[in-house]
Amino acid sequence: MIKTTFKDIINNKNLILDFIKNKAGIYQFINTTNNKSYIGSSSILESRFKKHLSKTNNLRQISKGKCLICNAFLKYGYNVFNFKILEFIQLDFNNSLKQKREIIFGKEQFYLEKFKPEYNILLQAGSNLGIKLSLETRSKLSLAKKGKPGNKLGAILSPEVKFLFKEKSGMSVRISMLNYKNELLKTFKSIQDASDITGISRNRISRCCRGIRSKIIEKGIIYKFIYTKI
Repeated sequence: MIKTTFKDIINNKNLILDFIKNKAGIYQFINTTNNKSYIGSSSILESRFKKHLSKTNNLRQISKGKCLICNAFLKYGYNVFNFKILEFIQLDFNNSLKQKREIIFGKEQFYLEKFKPEYNILLQAGSNLGIKLSLETRSKLSLAKKGKPGNKLGAILSPEVKFLFKEKSGMSVRISMLNYKNELLKTFKSIQDASDITGISRNRISRCCRGIRSKIIEKGIIYKFIYTKI
């Protein structure tokens, strides 16, 4: 019988990561002191689990607004939480990012309605992962959308943000995936899209596109990613 519920998640971290590696699905954190829970989903469960276990990430999410599960992790500690896989989801490599999200969020919505987890602020799949943005954060996002300067003058923009600016300026680019012979395998509309479809982290793809690393070896196969203007 496949084990789907894990206790003592800090000591069993590596066991959990091995169990969910390269998988997509729906998961649940259960607080054993009050039986309250949180339900989430991801196309890359391994990456999402690591984020949940990051104190830095939890503090950052709290600073952006209200995040009940982040507060609970910091208040009670991870040892009182069980981690449970509700369902693994098999995604088609050829599906678009939109199609994958529809599949995952559809499954997540079923479990949200079934369990009504207390740590999910909004019981709607895909609704910012249970985070309610603060007025300050919403104001910054609003200014950014209007093209007005915020309070981070001189900030270094990430490749993803630069990509968005290029897309709006008529210098749109795509992400091309090559094999070791430099033959084109697939083209993606963004780094996030490439990561979601291939399962390779955004950071590794971004570093490859920027020339920081020359190649990516995934499951013994060599890949290259480059920016391509269209």
